[in-house]
Amino acid sequence: MGDNGQDFCPSIEGLDNFQDAVLVQPGGRIPVDGQVVGGHSFVDQAPITGESMPVEKQAGSSVYADTINQSGALELRVERLGRETIFGKIIEAVETAEKSRAPIQGIADRLAGYLVYLRRTFWPQVALDLPSRAN
Repeated sequence: MGDNGQDFCPSIEGLDNFQDAVLVQPGGRIPVDGQVVGGHSFVDQAPITGESMPVEKQAGSSVYADTINQSGALELRVERLGRETIFGKIIEAVETAEKSRAPIQGIADRLAGYLVYLRRTFWPQVALDLPSRAN
């Protein structure tokens, strides 16, 4: 139980309520999007925001899943889990982008296949028939 009377959840699998509190130790990866309700630390947010320097976090600050708690313990109130986190939405967007292909990509792939076929069929000896340069 935390200082504010909330129960700490030892793992994210046990979270069943968005008012649950999670304790993240120094060096730990933050598992949820949430708000700091206790503690003070610096968090490496580079995977989400691209910031090169750790950002100071204290009560009232927002934190993001998959960022790294650097120096002090943080007590967090859960706001989003899993695919609903900012990191989860980034992963989902990348997966969607990987599944879709622009129409021009298909045309370029077909054209490249024809060029390779033509090169192998009609000009197999071109490189061998060139005269060599003697210096």
